[in-house]
Amino acid sequence: MNEESFEPSLLGTKNYWDGTYQTELENFESHGEEGEIWFGEKVQKEVVDYVVKNVLDKSLKIMDIGCGNGMLLILLAHNGFESLVGFDYSENAVKLAKNVAQRQSFHQKVNFFSADFLSEGFAYVCDIALDKGTFDAISLTPPESPEQSRRIYLESYKRNLIRSLKSKPTADVDFHFIVTSCNWTGEELCKFFQPEFQHKESIQRKSFSFGGSSGQTYSTVVFKLVHC
Repeated sequence: MNEESFEPSLLGTKNYWDGTYQTELENFESHGEEGEIWFGEKVQKEVVDYVVKNVLDKSLKIMDIGCGNGMLLILLAHNGFESLVGFDYSENAVKLAKNVAQRQSFHQKVNFFSADFLSEGFAYVCDIALDKGTFDAISLTPPESPEQSRRIYLESYKRNLIRSLKSKPTADVDFHFIVTSCNWTGEELCKFFQPEFQHKESIQRKSFSFGGSSGQTYSTVVFKLVHC
C-alpha cells in the first residue's frame, strides 16, 4: 500500500481508542482480562526476542510509543530490562497498562504515562523506541491531513532520538527504533523514514502469495539513526 491509498478511519481517532480501552479496562476490572495484543502474541514475541538478543545493556532506556495494555514492555521487564517507559494518548490505555503491570508485580519497573507523541512539547528521551501499530493509526488520521500527521510523527522521532543520543553518546546500541506495521510494507517504511534513519534489518516472517504478488501480513523494520 502506498501513501495515496490510505483512507481516513476511526482507528486514527482518539475517541475510538478511548472507547476501546474503556471497554478493556472494564473487562480487566471485572474478569481480569489483560486486553488485546495488537498484531497478536507471536508478532509481539518476535519484537521482544529481537531486543533481548541484540541489546546486552539492560539499563538502556526503552520507550514504547502507543503502549496500549503495556504487555510489550512488561515482557521486556520479565527479561530483565530495567529502564522501561510507555505512553499512550488514551488515558484509559495507561490505566489498563498500570493495572496489568501491577498484577504481574512489574509496576515499579515500568513507567506508564499519558502523552501525545505528536505534541510539540513531547520531550522524553530514550535509547531505543518501539512502535507496534501507532504509526499505522497515525497514518489513518482523518483530515485535516494524514500526510501532515506522518510528517510531524517523523519529526518527533528525529527530535527525541537525537536528543537521547546526545545525552548518552556512549550507549552501546546499534539500532534505535523498531516499527511494526500491517499497512506499510518494509520497503515503504524504509522510504518514509530515510534518509534520517538507516535500515538495519527486517524481522523475516513467512510470506503469502495472492493474485501473483507475495508479501507479509506484518512488516517489522529495525532502524538506526543516521545523524545525531
